[in-house]
Amino acid sequence: METWGEQILARTDMKSQKQHVVRNAIYEAAIELFAARGFDETTVEEVAQAAGVSRRSLFRYFPSKDDLLAQSVMNYKHVLILAIESCPPGTSPLKVLRNAVSAGANHTGSAPLTRSAIEIASRSTSARQAQQSRMMELADDIASAFARVLRITQKSDSRPLLYANLTIVILNVAIQSWFNGKHESIPAAAEQELYETMRTFSEDRELLTPIGLHGREHPPIPTHDKQTPLRKTTVKIPRKSSSVAKQRQR
Repeated sequence: METWGEQILARTDMKSQKQHVVRNAIYEAAIELFAARGFDETTVEEVAQAAGVSRRSLFRYFPSKDDLLAQSVMNYKHVLILAIESCPPGTSPLKVLRNAVSAGANHTGSAPLTRSAIEIASRSTSARQAQQSRMMELADDIASAFARVLRITQKSDSRPLLYANLTIVILNVAIQSWFNGKHESIPAAAEQELYETMRTFSEDRELLTPIGLHGREHPPIPTHDKQTPLRKTTVKIPRKSSSVAKQRQR
């Protein structure tokens, strides 16, 4: 027999599942209408009617028409955060980033409406703006996940936001590359873009010399990988002149 707590959890799960189903139904109806009629030409009332919900119910799930098109970004966010937080403690930033890119690419590649959403955004400036409206929130939430996994506690540390934005950029470029026909799948495109990004920076890593706020140059970042071993520094001691040596012998 279920306890009171288990009954509450079961009801909560059922409610969450129902909300998920309704939200997806509204989103799918919206994408179909936007693709057929255009983002600007489609009204919220038409989306609600196509999804079989009231206008009031629609606004409980999506406060605005922009949020309808940004839903793909929000689903994307949960996948990326889960992928980042699944990395065990001690995982390097690059491996965490690669795990996030792989998960995001697989999720986007398997989503049936990915191509339709990109086509809608490509035909309308307002649609593109709607799709990008949650990108700042996406970057901030992903950065928080990177900070938790990499145990970066200082708020002034900019690395988590850097990793988050790099993840988003690589995925966006991969998705666009796939959409333009350069790759057969989004995961393949993402793997290629990640490789090209890391290769580009590794080739020029000797030039990555941080510059201080006042223009003072700091020592170059040392490399410790096997391909580029550290060079031993030799210090030449100048020889003493013969006259000085003779004077000391006396």
